Amino acid sequence: MTRGEKGFTLTELLITILIIGILSGSLFAVYGDARSKAVAARIVADLMTLRSASAVFFSERGRWPSEIDYGDLLNYLGRDPVGEGLNERAIAYGIISPDWSPSVFISARVGNGNGVAPGTRKILEKEASSLGLLDEEGSPYSSGSDIVMVILKKNEP
Repeated sequence: MTRGEKGFTLTELLITILIIGILSGSLFAVYGDARSKAVAARIVADLMTLRSASAVFFSERGRWPSEIDYGDLLNYLGRDPVGEGLNERAIAYGIISPDWSPSVFISARVGNGNGVAPGTRKILEKEASSLGLLDEEGSPYSSGSDIVMVILKKNEP
C-alpha cells in the first residue's frame, strides 16, 4: 500500500480478528462457570424450599409428606419445576424413602441426561458438606452421582 491509500492491511485485520477471538473465548469460559453456579444454586434453593414446605405441610396436616404428597408441596415453591418440562432432560424433584434408610429425603435428579452439566455437579460436590447434600446411598454428594438429596425427616431404626 502506498501512503495515499486508506484502509487496513491484511495483517492488521488478522491481528484484530485474533484479539477479538481471544477476548470472546475468555467471556464464554466465564459465562459457562456463572451458569453452572446459577443452576447449582437453584437446585439447592429448590431442595431447601421443599424441605421448608414439608415443615409447613406437617404443621397444617399433622404428618410429614410422603412420596405421594409431592404434588401438594409444589404449591410452596412459587413455580413448578416439573411443569418446566418433566422429561428425560429435566431436573426432577421428589420425596424418596430408600430401602437402606428409615429416613425420608427430598431429592433431585442431576445427571447428564437431566441437562445438568458436569461443572454444576462439581459445584454441588464442593458445597456438599456445608449444605448437607447426600447422594443416593446417603454419603456426601459426589459429582459422579445422578441424585442429590437432603434429609427431610430423620427416623431412627
